[in-house]
Amino acid sequence: MDLYQRVDEDILGVYKRWADRSKPYFERSRDEFSRLVNPRAYYDEAPDPNDIVLINLCFTEWFLFEFDLADGCTPLECYVAEPPTRIDEESVHRLAQVATTQRFSRFAICEKLLASEDARLLDLFTGEELLVHAPTVCKRRNWRRGTVSMRIACVDGRWMQAGKATLYDKAPAKAECSIRGEDKVTILARKDGAWGFLHREWSESYFLNLLYDVIGVAGAYTDTCRAVPV
Repeated sequence: MDLYQRVDEDILGVYKRWADRSKPYFERSRDEFSRLVNPRAYYDEAPDPNDIVLINLCFTEWFLFEFDLADGCTPLECYVAEPPTRIDEESVHRLAQVATTQRFSRFAICEKLLASEDARLLDLFTGEELLVHAPTVCKRRNWRRGTVSMRIACVDGRWMQAGKATLYDKAPAKAECSIRGEDKVTILARKDGAWGFLHREWSESYFLNLLYDVIGVAGAYTDTCRAVPV
């Protein structure tokens, strides 16, 4: 089992620890997610099953990585602080790295290395170019020149996907070319001052703001969003 698979199983273990639907925190988190994202599928008489899967994936990711479970700590952070006795130290060490480095951001796809399932991604908010182990991005052959929004984390010096919600926009960003050494580097600039997604003042979470615009009942891009199982 490689590092990415071990981390994936570690994160699954965190979810299993907290996935008790009878607990008050679960109802509280569902209510908060529904209020801030307000998915349009909730209002459809016969919602597309793929839309429901996407909503559940997004909720689970937000719950694990961003929801305030107790005293400002997320479920992931609470798990790391007080891990179950049966969990080995290596797993806790990996999860601690995920907790301190994870972020959800929007990336330009610069290059895909299909053999290793790594992708060179440019963070549109920080300008940082990263080599990320991103199987979802690499397996979708038609995801080429656009941008992808997803959660990443660094474990043992290696960046990788940390969440399951992966949102792709096929529209290429306006680009300029520059030279760094002997390599050509794509520098992406905002088009008309924005990337297109509206940022809501009522949420500090970029992830929730993006979800509102993409799947919310009144989202700016809900009509053009298509959920595809990966």
